[in-house]
Amino acid sequence: MNRALASAPLLILSLLLVLASCREPPAKDASEPLPVDNDDYPVGYSLGTFDGRFGISAKDFLAVVEEAKSVWEKPAGRRLFRFDREAPFKVHLVFDERQQHTIDARKIKSNIDSRGRSYDALVWQHARRSERLVESQRRYDQEAAAFGKRLDEHNEKVADWNRKGGAPADEVARLNREREGLESDRGSLDRLMTDVNDDLAAVNELVVQINELASANNIEVSYFNGRFVESREFEQGVFTGRDITIYQYTAIADLRIALVHEFGHALGFRHVEDPTAIMYYKLGKQEMTPPALGAADLELLKKKFSEE
Repeated sequence: MNRALASAPLLILSLLLVLASCREPPAKDASEPLPVDNDDYPVGYSLGTFDGRFGISAKDFLAVVEEAKSVWEKPAGRRLFRFDREAPFKVHLVFDERQQHTIDARKIKSNIDSRGRSYDALVWQHARRSERLVESQRRYDQEAAAFGKRLDEHNEKVADWNRKGGAPADEVARLNREREGLESDRGSLDRLMTDVNDDLAAVNELVVQINELASANNIEVSYFNGRFVESREFEQGVFTGRDITIYQYTAIADLRIALVHEFGHALGFRHVEDPTAIMYYKLGKQEMTPPALGAADLELLKKKFSEE
């Protein structure tokens, strides 16, 4: 009986896939602020170019604009911007290759995430089937040890009677019944061995599927990383000194904080060195949901309106 198969070690490749979020290209610093004095606030703004391919309505877009400007207004304790359909200062939403790039990235990442869920399901199945294999192996080993002990005892009795020149008829009958019982037990042990090998084959097949799926994911993740992962900085939105234009966002929270940043430029604020500040050049450590000004942002507000 071949027990080597049942005791074969199991190898499984476990891969950690780090899927980065879609990132935006680098930002330019702000142009000159809006040409207004502190007494001229609130400054009117209007909706400029608006492209529906972003999947957001003009009404909802303006609602996000309202939320974004209020991030500066609440700590300032005053209205800084107001919606005015005729205002020359405009907020644009322009669709170009940057947002198409984001859409393409989202589709690829969605496919990776879907595969990842399948990967997790296979790993779960592997864990459960491995537990079953361990139990069937334990049961086989236990039964095999007990069978081996009974077989040795039977063979020793037969050998002892043979040394004595033979057993009486009643002993021969008893030994034959014992032998038949051992043969029946051997059949049960063989069936246990089959269960062990079936479980082992199932586990190894799951290993193959997991590794193939992990390999496919690695290829796709490499493609995603190579094409779509960039430093997440604020050129998804641009303030020119006359208007704000949003070119790219991945989610409403992303759109909102880009607008907060650009409204900061409209107030005359340039980039700061504090990575937790809204006016830091790169998005990463800021409060996003809801967005909140950092200490450096609040200091900018204080300096701007302190002489009133």
